[in-house]
This record gives sequence, structure tokens and C-alpha cells, in this order.
Amino acid sequence: MRLDLHPTEANSKDVGFGCINYFATDKFDQTLEELKKRNVKVGTPRIEGGNHRFVTFWDSEGNALEMEESK
Repeated sequence: MRLDLHPTEANSKDVGFGCINYFATDKFDQTLEELKKRNVKVGTPRIEGGNHRFVTFWDSEGNALEMEESK
């Protein structure tokens, strides 16, 4: 697990105002499908800055979490 602090606006929809927990998995596609199967709200997987794929998903209280691909 990795914890990142992202700056956000005070009016942001992000609950927690900037703290993002990242969970790493070497089974990215399988884990993503499992989250969807369990009706977890998930975003679109993406890559930024040439890093591994990652995706935002939200817990039952609306907190944004991230899952990243580990290799």
C-alpha cells in the first residue's frame, strides 16, 4: 500500500481532501473485474507519466481510493 497526499480544492467532491490510498496488485485486470462484479464504482484505468496503470475506485462512503499495477 502507498499513501499519497494530493492537493484538492475545499469544494472538491473528493472526501478526505487529498489523501489517496494506493493498493498495488500484480493481477490488475482480474482485480478490476472483481471490483466491478461486486458493484464497486470504478473509474477508467489510465497511465500518467509513463508509470504503471492505475484506476480510481470509491468505497461505500464515497472516499476515492486507487489501485495500481505492480510488476
